[in-house]
Order: sequence, then C-alpha cells, then structure tokens
Amino acid sequence: MIKLFASEEEEQIIREFDQELYEDMKRRESLLIGVYNYLVSGGVVFINQGQKVRKEGLVHPNTKGETPFQFSYFDQYGAVGDFQRDTLEEVAKEIVAYGFVPANEKELRYIS
Repeated sequence: MIKLFASEEEEQIIREFDQELYEDMKRRESLLIGVYNYLVSGGVVFINQGQKVRKEGLVHPNTKGETPFQFSYFDQYGAVGDFQRDTLEEVAKEIVAYGFVPANEKELRYIS
C-alpha cells in the first residue's frame, strides 16, 4: 500500500513540525492512493492540464521488455516521452510526480 510516512511516529513529528507541509503530504498521499486504485481497477488513461501544453498518457505493457509497465505520454504533436517501472505502485508515484490525473476516454484528444 502506498504511504508517504515511514511510521506513525514520523507522521506525528511532521504534523507537529509543519502543519502546512503535513497537509500537503496528506493530499499527495490521497492522490497517490487514488491513482494506484484507478490502475488496479484497470484504468489506464491520464491527462495533465496543469501546464501550458495539454498532455495525455496511458499505461501499457512495456514494449521495451525491460519492466512489466510502461507509461507513454503525448501532446498535440505526438509522443513526448515515456518511463518504465516494475510495479503499479511505482507507476502511480511517477504519474503523480509528472502531474497527471486519471481521465476517462471521452476526455482524450490525442490518444484514440
């Protein structure tokens, strides 16, 4: 299971030290859990609208064969990049780090 805090003690220390940081970490943890659950339930498409350029991405079997999972993302001009990971948990962490959120297929413009 995805957790940002190593222990309850660590969580308490951060909460007492910096409430704003703690709340930000809890939001991030909630987002990570949501993305992970979406992946586990079979969801594969994501969007990133937080930057100047809209991007769309999808999780699929790794075409390079090095790890089980690959995430490829695109903009209006085509492929932008990809990454490969061994577990869905690792994929979820990277998807969130890249600023993507779950999407439904009706929202997609570049991936069909």
